[in-house]
Order: sequence, then structure tokens, then C-alpha cells
Amino acid sequence: MRKITYFCDRCGTVISGQSYQLGYRLIDIESGEEVDREFNGDYCHECFDLIEQATANVILKKDEPKKKASRPAPNKVDIDMPKVFALRKAGWSLDKIGEEFCVSGQTIANHIAAYNSEQQKEVE
Repeated sequence: MRKITYFCDRCGTVISGQSYQLGYRLIDIESGEEVDREFNGDYCHECFDLIEQATANVILKKDEPKKKASRPAPNKVDIDMPKVFALRKAGWSLDKIGEEFCVSGQTIANHIAAYNSEQQKEVE
């Protein structure tokens, strides 16, 4: 008598109990026609659930309209002010500091002025 052992085609663990099978139809990208060859895979319960969820997510996202990537407003850039002051103390120009943070030197000057204004308000 032979014992047949099935391994999960995703994670490689021995499948104990029921195995789950997924069949794939291969489609030629250029012609859009089905290729005669089929592939059937055996999966454990956990991997089958993961594949099923990933497939559902892809299908659901395909139907959603694509959203434009949102960019932060130019004046809402997160600037590390202690680093700015350290670079200024080291003799860096506002433009060079701006390059470090991917903003203009004027933006750095504006952030320094706003930071100093906030510090002044805290003292009062």
C-alpha cells in the first residue's frame, strides 16, 4: 500500500487533511487567447485563504477609479528645524540647506522666521 503525501505549492508544508486546488488558465498576452496548457496547484488552507483574499483585492481594485497621487502642499513640508539651525551654524547657505530638504532657500527662510516667531510667543 502506498501513501501519497501532498505539499503546499506556496509554502511547501505537508498538507494534512483536505488540500485545496486552484486551477489556472494561461492566456497569451499578445493574442489574448487561451493556451492549451493548464496548471493545477495544491495548497494548504492558510495559503488558499491568502490567495483567495489577494485575488479578491485585485478584482475589487480594478473596478475602482484610479486616484491621483496626492502631494503635500508646498508650504506643508516637514522640516527638521534643529538640523536647519545646526547646518546654519556650520555655515551652510539657505539655498544649500533648501537643497538638503528638497525645497527652496526662501522656504527655509520662511520656516526659520515662523519657528522664531513661535519661540517668541512661548516666551511672552
